[in-house]
Amino acid sequence: MDFSRKGGSMKKVPKRKVAIVGAFTTPCRGRWLSKTLWELGQWAVSGALQDAKLDLARVEAGVIGLYNDIFARQAIPECAFQGHLGLAFKPLTRVTNGGATGIYAFGTAFDMIAGGRHDVVLCVGTEKATDCYDFLSETQTPEVVQTIAWSWDPLFERDQGATAADSYAEVILSYMDHYPKDLKMPVRGEILRIMCEQAKNNPNAQRRDEIVTPERVASSPWIIEPAFKKLETCVYTEGACCLIFAAEGAAEEICRASGKPPIWIEGVGFANEPYWWGIQH
Repeated sequence: MDFSRKGGSMKKVPKRKVAIVGAFTTPCRGRWLSKTLWELGQWAVSGALQDAKLDLARVEAGVIGLYNDIFARQAIPECAFQGHLGLAFKPLTRVTNGGATGIYAFGTAFDMIAGGRHDVVLCVGTEKATDCYDFLSETQTPEVVQTIAWSWDPLFERDQGATAADSYAEVILSYMDHYPKDLKMPVRGEILRIMCEQAKNNPNAQRRDEIVTPERVASSPWIIEPAFKKLETCVYTEGACCLIFAAEGAAEEICRASGKPPIWIEGVGFANEPYWWGIQH
């Protein structure tokens, strides 16, 4: 990487162009009873390799996005995934960063190639949470909610009863403070309507036939007022996705064989919530 200072921040200029040459997403479901976490990952990797018409032996390294170990019911699940995905004797890097795990895994795979370490890298993400079970309530929900609560900072936030919804509400409320006219209820309802229309074109969408109108959004109960209502919250989904990344040169070669054009990555960006303890402790 070449590094240059601009505006007080560090700007990375990759030495090599990076392209996506294969992709696959499993169907999304509220619960996959017939598939384990590892089977979903295998399915996604196999589909991406078929999409790229690429042999697994050509893949030099892998990145896997796994949110947490409790959902997987195994400590360090990436170790098992290395064998399940056929990456024995090859580097497999696990990325976890809460709800941002996917984009950070994407960025890690991109950096591996842009920085010159590898020419072909697969990036897979998968999740199953409803394998958790609470025997007292005889449902999955309490353990899933408790697991997410453990993600919060134990020194300041967890004891206050922070939940998954709170993390999203913080961002939304901050946006509303800065742009108070943007998220009026008619606009929010229209966003949901457009998303429902888009889902009809996605064969893997979980609830592709559901129609959410602006009126239904407005009449649904608040989850956290005034951040979001029930019909504005995302449904829980189980599934997996895999992308195959390749460096310039290798990408053109792979795409000539597959007959599909490479998708060149023009840039990668990240944003984190403003959590700051200060420099001195």
